[in-house]
Amino acid sequence: IRKLFKALFIKAVDEPQVLNQAINNLANRLERQAAQLSETEQLFLELRQRYTGPDIGLITLFLLNRVHLAEGDGMFAPAGTPHAYLKGNIIECMANSDNVVRVGLTSKFKDTSALIEILQYEPIPVQLLHADPASKEVIYHTSAQEFQVSRWRLDKNSERQVSSRNRPEILIITQGEVSVSWSGGMQPYHRGESMFIPAKLSSYTLGATQGSEVFRAAVPDET
Repeated sequence: IRKLFKALFIKAVDEPQVLNQAINNLANRLERQAAQLSETEQLFLELRQRYTGPDIGLITLFLLNRVHLAEGDGMFAPAGTPHAYLKGNIIECMANSDNVVRVGLTSKFKDTSALIEILQYEPIPVQLLHADPASKEVIYHTSAQEFQVSRWRLDKNSERQVSSRNRPEILIITQGEVSVSWSGGMQPYHRGESMFIPAKLSSYTLGATQGSEVFRAAVPDET
């Protein structure tokens, strides 16, 4: 697997015209058999409309696992695991890092050489984190020591008392409207807004003025 990925990535850098021709040949063949395409083949053609030219990400579509997440579900990708988010809306949390490396399906800077060095090439099962969409609280347990993501749902005019254990947290409102109250202050937040809870704020209260959904990123209890 390492040799295959490395060869593909090197080809993208050293011989972009060869890669581009291979992508065009594949696209032409798939377009002629449009009624018989697999989901991955259809996705390839859709993405090629956006990412033209010798984009290696179009080829790696056929080498990686394809995962569908339902509402409330999550997945965990360890460091060094190649992944791409393709459709829909998600909440993504990752440890602080200065080595996010991209190689395809993006308009941002790509660093193929760095990716070859840091990539984990051993196949691993996809760690899916299932949750009941109707649950008031979901904790997404993973092996990450730096963070843990939770999802809270609050009914209209309800409150939730929260202890931060004197550790920093980040909250983001994905539905509704909530207020954050603490000793000496209160601040309202609306859908799409986020807030940072400093470590010195040991406790606070979330109050929902309407049915709301809040995602929380915090340090795991066992850390």
